[in-house]
Amino acid sequence: MTFIHGASLSLAVAGSILLFKQLDPPNAPPTTGIVLLSVPTVVAIWSLAAGLVVAAQAQYLSGGRPFCIAIHGDEKPIASFAALRGLFFYTNRSGYKDADRWYFHSLLLVGNDKNMRAYNWSPRHMRFDYLADPDRMLVGLQSACVPKIAFLRYLSLF
Repeated sequence: MTFIHGASLSLAVAGSILLFKQLDPPNAPPTTGIVLLSVPTVVAIWSLAAGLVVAAQAQYLSGGRPFCIAIHGDEKPIASFAALRGLFFYTNRSGYKDADRWYFHSLLLVGNDKNMRAYNWSPRHMRFDYLADPDRMLVGLQSACVPKIAFLRYLSLF
């Protein structure tokens, strides 16, 4: 994800420079700049669409029960809709710590302390996957966030 983010930003800069350079002679078609700008545009659209998918799946999986969304290891819930973007909604932790436990990307916690279900966001599949064994997480469920009814209502735009 970090590579995709960096590559798309680099292509956006290069495409912008080429687009402005090609617009200098009025008759030259700006095809190279437009082609280079199309890649970051697609990545940006995917990133924004992922935020909508995250919100919709969280609502669906919660089924009206309390829920919260957090980036694993941050020990605080997501605070804005902007944080649900695909290019933000993954962990940048170092990954595997030992053979059995690791950091996940982002978590959806549904229910209360007695009946808590945990889901991990899969950027590859664009969905939340159920975690059958939450003990494999390096940071426990309780430190991620506290589920609330209508969690998305508490989020700011940015």
